[in-house]
Amino acid sequence: MKKYLNSKNIIFLLIMIGMAIAPMFTNPYQLRVLISSELNMIFAMSLNLLMGIGGTVSFGHAAFYSLGAFTTACLWYHLGWTYSTNFIFVILVTGLAGLLLALPMSRVTGRYVTIITLSFAEIVNLILKNWDSVTLGQMGIVGIPNITLFGYRFKTKTQFFYFALIFVLLTYILMNWLVDSKLGRNLKAMRDDSIAAEAMGIKLFPNKVIVLTISAIFAGIAGSLY
Repeated sequence: MKKYLNSKNIIFLLIMIGMAIAPMFTNPYQLRVLISSELNMIFAMSLNLLMGIGGTVSFGHAAFYSLGAFTTACLWYHLGWTYSTNFIFVILVTGLAGLLLALPMSRVTGRYVTIITLSFAEIVNLILKNWDSVTLGQMGIVGIPNITLFGYRFKTKTQFFYFALIFVLLTYILMNWLVDSKLGRNLKAMRDDSIAAEAMGIKLFPNKVIVLTISAIFAGIAGSLY
């Protein structure tokens, strides 16, 4: 129990309690800001896993956020799928995108990582803006209905707020579990000294691929909620 009663977890718990009671004292605009904060919290935790824990610099992480958002919107617009079905495909699409980016990126270091991630973000941006038949291009997809989850449709922003808050909590728990796992220990060692980590038997390439794929999935989930 003492392991979990550290300052970081206590502060997070207080924030969660504050967020849980916030809808009682907010107007619709403030509630919308709080929802945006929740999505940014999920996105930030995914980026922290990659950069803060893994030590891999990424300037294209927002591309996974946009892939999650457009995958959800396009599946609804073209196929009429509900969110509970779309969510599975968001994980598959963003996970695959993260894997494909990780394969070349994990082989290089320094400035080349920056070039690859920036290029990836711009490629995704251009595809989403110009693939008119799928994404509707510059006009975007409008009129997206409230989330329908296993037959239940969220009718208010407050319901969606608590739904997103659950994702924030789950993301925090999973991220802490990953950090304390063997993968997390490997990532910290690689971040601090990759040469020493490799000399101790830690394989850099598979660990980099795994962490980028996982962080891409969580960024995609944040985009899907958006």
